[in-house]
Amino acid sequence: MSLFVGLPSHDGTRLNAMAIADIMARRKEVILSERTGCFLCANRNDIWCQALNMNPRPELFLWLDADVIPTEGFIDVLEAELRATGADMMSGVVAMKKPGGETSLALDGDLNHKTRRLLLSEVLGRGGTWTDPRVLVATGLVLVDFTKPWVEKVSYSTEDAIVKVGDRFVTVNDSEDYRWCRQVRALGGSIWVTRKVGTAHVGMREHIIPQAVE
Repeated sequence: MSLFVGLPSHDGTRLNAMAIADIMARRKEVILSERTGCFLCANRNDIWCQALNMNPRPELFLWLDADVIPTEGFIDVLEAELRATGADMMSGVVAMKKPGGETSLALDGDLNHKTRRLLLSEVLGRGGTWTDPRVLVATGLVLVDFTKPWVEKVSYSTEDAIVKVGDRFVTVNDSEDYRWCRQVRALGGSIWVTRKVGTAHVGMREHIIPQAVE
């Protein structure tokens, strides 16, 4: 089972070398692809294109951001949950780098894409592995079934704007991760989430998601 690992970063600084070593120790057919630069969407799209253009194509694709550190054996856990659920995408849960308990997950809203981030307390109440028809995930730790036809029809982009609400101007942002998830869902792809992989989101301090034990 061939595995392609996408490793986007801003400047090449990588804080999870042990996670890559863990993958290499567990998988025989692994392709690592790193892109650096300040344009994150371009980095991700370049990596995705590389995987699409391979012949034969890899069967699995993993997004692993440079500042996300998953627990040992995470690739086997993600694949096991992907297979067990029949998901197109299996995402880990990552804590946001700010106080308040927000996670990388959100629930989509109305036609204006008003999203609401899920708090860790809400995620803990959903069990080890779950899905929701409105779930959106940040793609810092996501395993994708790369054999699905929709993989040829998605791309990363972001949308930022300034709008006037009443007598005040406010910023509006639709993130590249959430836009990507909406494309996957519109094309019939299924998005699942698991907390059976623990994560640390490393910055000035670590932001921990505990590993679920069942």
